[in-house]
Amino acid sequence: MDIPSALTYVIKDQNIVDMINNIRLAHDPAFKKWSHPHINLFYPFIKHDLGNLIGILPELDQFNVCFDKISYFKLGMTYYIYLGCDKESEQKISELRHKIIALYPDIADKYPYEPYLILGQCYKPDLDDCLIKFNKDLADIIDKKNISGDTYVYVSYV
Repeated sequence: MDIPSALTYVIKDQNIVDMINNIRLAHDPAFKKWSHPHINLFYPFIKHDLGNLIGILPELDQFNVCFDKISYFKLGMTYYIYLGCDKESEQKISELRHKIIALYPDIADKYPYEPYLILGQCYKPDLDDCLIKFNKDLADIIDKKNISGDTYVYVSYV
């Protein structure tokens, strides 16, 4: 059986988790499925044997991230609002992804990758209000250095 899962970078700092989750609880329909703030490294990440990856997770360099912006992208009629990483954090995440692709070459990206942490979803009429609110509520996170996290494999059976 294939195991649909995500390989993610998960935020550890509980104060930051709480600030982000206050927004996500109200604005992210995926909150119930993915309740911990995270950056998807690979999704879906489908493997029969995760042994190679699980074996190297402790060896991967731990690193911190800095979120430097709140932005959005549109998919269909929905706007997805997210926290974006600064260039240094993007580089660290890219290096981690390359180490994992070396183990699983078949997961190499078909599309450009940009690390982000989804905060919520909305429609066009609410977009400006959401951006203002999120920027205000997360002002203490933006440009804060050294937000710690860990790399995890989340597995969900379907």
